[in-house]
Amino acid sequence: MQLASCLIWPVNRMRHFGRDEKGNISIFSLTLMVAMIGIGGLALDTMRYEQQRVAIQNTLDRCTLMAASLKQRLAPSDVVYDCMDKAGLRGTVKSVGVTDNSSGGSLSNRTVDATAETDIDTLFPNAIGIRTMNVDARSVATQKLAKIEISLVLDVSTSMEGTKLTNLKNAAKEFVTTVLNNDPDKRISINLVPYSSQVNLGATLRSQYNATYIHGAANVNCFDMPDSVFSSLSLSRTLAMPMTGNVDAFSITYSANTYVFPTDAEWALPRTYTMALTPNMAKGDNRACPALAANVVRVGQQNISTLQTAIDGLIAAGATSTNSGLRWGLALLDPGSQSVFSSLISASAVPSNLSGRPLSYTEPDVMKIIVVMTDGQNSGEDRLNDSYRTGLSPIYKASDGYYSIYHAAQTSSTKYYIPHTNRWSAAAYAPSGGSAVQQTWPQVWASLRMSYVVKQFYTRAFPSDPAYGATTMTNAMRTNLPATTADIQQQAMCDLAKGQKVIIYSIAFEAPQQGKTALAACASSSAHYFDATGTQISSAFRMIATNITQLKLTL
Repeated sequence: MQLASCLIWPVNRMRHFGRDEKGNISIFSLTLMVAMIGIGGLALDTMRYEQQRVAIQNTLDRCTLMAASLKQRLAPSDVVYDCMDKAGLRGTVKSVGVTDNSSGGSLSNRTVDATAETDIDTLFPNAIGIRTMNVDARSVATQKLAKIEISLVLDVSTSMEGTKLTNLKNAAKEFVTTVLNNDPDKRISINLVPYSSQVNLGATLRSQYNATYIHGAANVNCFDMPDSVFSSLSLSRTLAMPMTGNVDAFSITYSANTYVFPTDAEWALPRTYTMALTPNMAKGDNRACPALAANVVRVGQQNISTLQTAIDGLIAAGATSTNSGLRWGLALLDPGSQSVFSSLISASAVPSNLSGRPLSYTEPDVMKIIVVMTDGQNSGEDRLNDSYRTGLSPIYKASDGYYSIYHAAQTSSTKYYIPHTNRWSAAAYAPSGGSAVQQTWPQVWASLRMSYVVKQFYTRAFPSDPAYGATTMTNAMRTNLPATTADIQQQAMCDLAKGQKVIIYSIAFEAPQQGKTALAACASSSAHYFDATGTQISSAFRMIATNITQLKLTL
């Protein structure tokens, strides 16, 4: 009985152990622990692998960028090897390939293609026979000299007079110096586009387009551009565009129904820049296209001295039409103007190395940039109606300087009204022994402001007839382009340019809020918009010049 009892006890204990869940948990925990150690070790090796890979890749990227620099005078392959060695990665470089391309006798782009490789010892995988892990990297860097076309669109309206214009000139001169000093290969061209009420092209550039109503006034070479030109990138050379009249349609005249001499500077003569230089006369030029040779467009310039001289000569005169400034700034970047450049090259007005410019928007390595600056907002435009642009007027000027006007609507046979006598006559006024010459409309506008003509020749002739009232006659002679329309046109130009990846930098220089808002919307991004006061304008232009210099080398 005792022996049987002794045999039964171990068997019972074995059965109990088999039923005991604690034993199963111990086996599972041990298995789980081994798996976790394995996963942890693998994760550690993966982390070490990734750290080494990132270190090699980042360093190789940096080294290939250095080697691809066109300013680098050492052998690119040596630069890569030396750079990796100094970073503590000696012996990891496996290959370095270098491709150089030249243009015009100088290096224009370089590509460096490098690979690197190393091994790291494993921790956990080593237990199953994986002793090392291979880490490799590849980096390709290309540096190219970009062809850059810039339109510098600058507001030179009357409000820029004085310190503001001085600050602008200093900033713009520094800008062109910085940009062009870093261009020994002459791959950068700058269009200088000053604007106020309009854009004065100068006689040579104006002749490249289909001008109508040519008035012949010296240094007055602006166009009243139709609405259609603000909906397209290019500016057609065959599109008929009327020249802006040499007229002061803004200045007022004496309101009383009395005679004013035609030589009266305050009430009769057009307000011009030269008049503003007389004592006690406020500055300003109220013609839509001030006759200032200094403010004309310069196309495709690459000479620092030439541009600095042009910028130094700028004169503040006229109102503000940023829409027109941007229209011409974009036109001179658009490949549709290639024939214009070709013609100007033939006329020695543009450097011959700019043949084929403006380049296509999709041309490899081309970069197009507009820098637009204003201190104001669009003011709208007064434009002559066609009947008053050219041809003979009904106005006669006598040899003693007095005028008379023929009115076919006069019911009597005395159809010539003489303002200085306030009488009608059967013939044009002429002094005894003198003569009278019928004037063309351009001659009239060159000598008299529009409000004076309306008042003295029409309203005083028919004081009781509303058809000859000041408002009615003024509207018959000119049409006003509202500032709101100009704002829409301005944004249309910005949108078209940005749609072709043209980079737009905008500078609001002590501008009102409306002007700031419009320029901010025009810029390529918030980083491309500057709000400057005083000498801050130099900082804005300096930052833009630095950005362009860096962008010139595209990696």
